[in-house]
Amino acid sequence: MPLQINDDGIYNNETFSISCSEALTLGIALANIYDDILIGYEKSNLAVYHALCSGILSCGKNIWNCGECTQSQLRFCMQTTKINSGIYIDSSFRNIKIIPFSRFGFTLSTNEETILSESMDTAKKYAIAEQTGTVTDAKTLCNMYCSQYRMIQKNLPADMSVRVNSTNPIIKKFFTSLLHEYKNNFSDEIVFNISSDGMRVSAYCDECGFIFHEKLLLICCEYEFEKGNDVPLPHSFPIIADKIAGNNNRYTYRYDPYSENPDDLSKKMISLEFPFLNDGIALIGKLFEIMKKKSKTISELTKEIPNFSTTMKYVELRKDPEATIKQVTSSKNNVCFNDENGRIIARKSRNGKSLILMAESYNTETAEEFCNNWLLKSDIR
Repeated sequence: MPLQINDDGIYNNETFSISCSEALTLGIALANIYDDILIGYEKSNLAVYHALCSGILSCGKNIWNCGECTQSQLRFCMQTTKINSGIYIDSSFRNIKIIPFSRFGFTLSTNEETILSESMDTAKKYAIAEQTGTVTDAKTLCNMYCSQYRMIQKNLPADMSVRVNSTNPIIKKFFTSLLHEYKNNFSDEIVFNISSDGMRVSAYCDECGFIFHEKLLLICCEYEFEKGNDVPLPHSFPIIADKIAGNNNRYTYRYDPYSENPDDLSKKMISLEFPFLNDGIALIGKLFEIMKKKSKTISELTKEIPNFSTTMKYVELRKDPEATIKQVTSSKNNVCFNDENGRIIARKSRNGKSLILMAESYNTETAEEFCNNWLLKSDIR
């Protein structure tokens, strides 16, 4: 089975991984589209990295090597260099997969996915250009990323211990260094958990328990609304953000992350002005800044956000997901259901075999229960 673009990356759907031979072919496919490609990887993926590079260089195209880094660092490098294509070689769940990025570190648009998929299907097993491409060392840019977030130190809470957990060794090393001289011996403690890709954060404290990613983002969004700023958010982000914005006479700019529509593109560009939206370290730094400016604990800030819950559900279908979406949605933003109790949005998975439902609930019923009850009433099969 050939490589496929899935929601969590590019890999072979039979092995759930990518081999060196497949990486070589993918490199040729990428080189057929882009002249310059920025690549980052986890330390254990060097063989796949070299195979991917061989395919790109043999076509006479150029590589910018970020070395061992996080996805957040790769996105920072893309925003700095303005290179149109980025590749991250990930093995956080042991199976190796390729995660592609568009310009400025955005998700690939639907059109870009189609072009890449067609190039993967037609790429030859070998290619020889008149002149091989070049490799540029871009590791310094990753160091710049770490340096700019050293400022987190000045906003660390004066009366609370801070701990940061992550399965990503680079993130763990960064915070070990950052908190090295910080007095972590207070009875009150806040624990942050950063996802392996470095882009999502959850938190825990004894006073309010678990705080999920979207609620932490809303704390930061509310702070920006209070400062008089409007914030761009994808259509799938909880609608509660719009209510909080309205309470402060501000707006959210909603956009489709997979669209190449000029309006959506301009809103995605504005999102770069708010790094905390897509970067876990930036989000933690922003939270510390807000806690210091408002003289409030994370628990007090969390209580200011209305209660809600979210979930994402994959539904395997017998028929075409796009036909199902047209059947069950009532707006251009693929909203399946929307009332005072919650909202459900649907989209097709990248491999085209299933439906993805993103649900949010505003009452005592959890988002998962809300989504399951709606599914039972619908005729989705």
